[in-house]
Amino acid sequence: MAGGSHEVDATQESTLGGNHPISPTLAKRAVESCETDPRATSRSNMYHGAKTWNPFKGCGFDCAYCGPSFRLQAKRQKHNCMRCYEYVPHFHPERLGEIPPATIVFVCGNGDIAFASTDQMDAVIASVADWTRRHPQSEKVFYFQTKKPQCLQPHLTALPPSAIIVTTLETNRDRGYEAVSTKAPPPSERYRQFLDLDYPRKIVTIEPVMDFDVDVFASWIIKINPELVYLGFNSRLKPKLPEPTPDKLVEFAKLLGAAGISIVGKTLRGLELTGVSWTSELQVETGDNPEACGSVAASCPAAPKAAPSCE
Repeated sequence: MAGGSHEVDATQESTLGGNHPISPTLAKRAVESCETDPRATSRSNMYHGAKTWNPFKGCGFDCAYCGPSFRLQAKRQKHNCMRCYEYVPHFHPERLGEIPPATIVFVCGNGDIAFASTDQMDAVIASVADWTRRHPQSEKVFYFQTKKPQCLQPHLTALPPSAIIVTTLETNRDRGYEAVSTKAPPPSERYRQFLDLDYPRKIVTIEPVMDFDVDVFASWIIKINPELVYLGFNSRLKPKLPEPTPDKLVEFAKLLGAAGISIVGKTLRGLELTGVSWTSELQVETGDNPEACGSVAASCPAAPKAAPSCE
């Protein structure tokens, strides 16, 4: 549950001092999107140039802003899979070999992998690792995103270099988070779980951004030291969530920029933030050789994204 013992002591979290490694250099680059098998993948409605790959689908966190997005899209699947239609967590092993040819792949992106069993996660990771071994020069990256980061702990050593672990942190405030979800780990718990994962490749999505405490929230992101942060307001009219003022976002972006953390802007409603780009490259380790690096773009243009044609 949100609030209560999950609140972080601001006196402990507001210090921004200390050494912080600079994230890899990020440079603008175009992303090419590809047509893929509609049974297992779809155009991401959140990240231009990305595809979702759904050998596992569904979520039990019941986040309010998923209603008009993932849950609504799932209703298109009534004649294909009733479990997809109902958005309940379930496995599609027949999709394990259908990894799409996009440069960014959201692994089980139409759900949360926290609800997958150990065997299911092992099977998904094995498919990703096998694909990476068979394409040693590929610049493809795989986003493993969850609101319960500790679920990744048993699997970290099995992830290939192309895998990036991702979590969403909309705010540093637990109090009031029940407006989003009473089932997902509150922000402070999610932050500590993500921070505790000993893994070199991390991304934080701050979308939809909710009102926050600038120093506290910035210190969280700096301590996590992600190679990239996605930042944006709620792209839909509902639910109506408490949002930070423009001045807060400006100061927040300055603090992250000063720490060498790259930010990619999404739905910012015309707000200009120093150091925030719309297209950034991620450094990609290819194959088994960490020195053989390529790059992949994470692009978020201002134009509306195409809605997924299927799940």
